[in-house]
Amino acid sequence: MKKVLRNNKANKLFHKDEFIKAKDLYQKNSIEHPDDASSLYNLGDAYYKNKQYDKALSEYQNALKDEKINKSWVWNNVGNSYFKKKN
Repeated sequence: MKKVLRNNKANKLFHKDEFIKAKDLYQKNSIEHPDDASSLYNLGDAYYKNKQYDKALSEYQNALKDEKINKSWVWNNVGNSYFKKKN
């Protein structure tokens, strides 16, 4: 339950453009639940919004290990991260 509440709070912060605070909460979830692809994906998104593209790519790659994750969303963000890294 703690994971769900923390994730909900992080999502609210993310949508308020408070990406650093959101990242901290997503990171706690990913540490406590390292096999949860949605936590890894959300952490990747927070890193992306904080312009930490290498860290975002790492989290997206970890999320892709889960067969249940929507791979098209993750691969889209992988492509966006590589694009931003070049610019």
